[in-house]
Amino acid sequence: MKDLYLKHVRGWPLYGATIFNVKQNTSKLPKDLWIAIHFEGIHLLAYNTEKPLVSYSYPEIAHYGPSPSSFFMTAGSLMNSQKYVFTTRQGNTMSNLLNVYGAEHRRRKALQQ
Repeated sequence: MKDLYLKHVRGWPLYGATIFNVKQNTSKLPKDLWIAIHFEGIHLLAYNTEKPLVSYSYPEIAHYGPSPSSFFMTAGSLMNSQKYVFTTRQGNTMSNLLNVYGAEHRRRKALQQ
């Protein structure tokens, strides 16, 4: 039964993501969100849903960082970037995850060249 369950969940698009509850007022997205940080990028989801509203791969994430009560991020294309500010006390953890995944993404890209 456990093997069947693991086989099923490994097929989910956000399998392995770390989910954070946040609030935001800086975009047209819902106020209450989940942020899923994943080895492929970052995903913004409506609270308590599985489908991402917006997703960004690591090359699309220009800037990010924490403060004691928030996490900020600028992402998107050069011509169409979006700045987000999320209210959360987990900004340091989010930033650390993005640092690790982003470094691994850059390392793998360098190996392919």
